[in-house]
Amino acid sequence: DDGIDGSTFDPTGLDLGYYIAIYTIVDGSCTAQDTVDILVGNNPILDTIVTDASTATATDGSIDLIVEGGYGTISYVWSNGETTEDLDELPVGIYSVTVTDQAGCSSVLDNIEIDFVNGISTNEIAINIYPNPASDKVFVNLMNINASQIDIVNSLGQVIISSEIESNNFEVNVSDFEQGVYFIQLHYNDKVFTQKLLID
Repeated sequence: DDGIDGSTFDPTGLDLGYYIAIYTIVDGSCTAQDTVDILVGNNPILDTIVTDASTATATDGSIDLIVEGGYGTISYVWSNGETTEDLDELPVGIYSVTVTDQAGCSSVLDNIEIDFVNGISTNEIAINIYPNPASDKVFVNLMNINASQIDIVNSLGQVIISSEIESNNFEVNVSDFEQGVYFIQLHYNDKVFTQKLLID
C-alpha cells in the first residue's frame, strides 16, 4: 500500500519517513506532472518520572520525560521556557511540555506537579488547616503539638507572614494575598511542618 487513493494520500499503515507523491493533471490535450515531498510521523507518547523537591522552597525537584514514537529529530518546549528533554533544579509547581517530531506531529502533557517532602512525618502530628483553598481567613488547629512559630511563604520562597504562636487554635488573615500557591510552615522542636495553601 503506497497511501495513494485516487487524488488522496492516506498515511495510515505506512512506515514513518519521507514519501514522494507524483501527481498528474490532464486538461484536454495538455498534461502536467509534479511531485510533492511528504514526511510521515506520529504523535509521540509521553510519560514522566517526577522527583519532588526536598522542601517547599527548595529548587531540587526534577522531571525525567519518557518519549516513545515520533519520527526523526524531537523538539521540546516546557511551560517554564526550557527546551531540553528533562528538567532539573525545579521548585515546587505545575509544569507542562509540548513534544514535536520532525514531521510536525506533537503531543502535550499537562499538570506535571513537583510537590515537596515534609520535614515531619504526618504520623507524628495532628494538624487541621482549613479552608484550603482559601480567600479570606485560614484556621489552624494544632491538636497534638506545641508549635512555636508560623511562617507563610510564597512560591518564590519569600516570607509573607512570620509570627509567634500563642495558642493551639488561631486564624490567619489572607484576604490581601494574591491568588496562587503558598506554604504554611509550622516550627516544632527544631523541625518544620509544611502544608501547601491555595489562595483563590
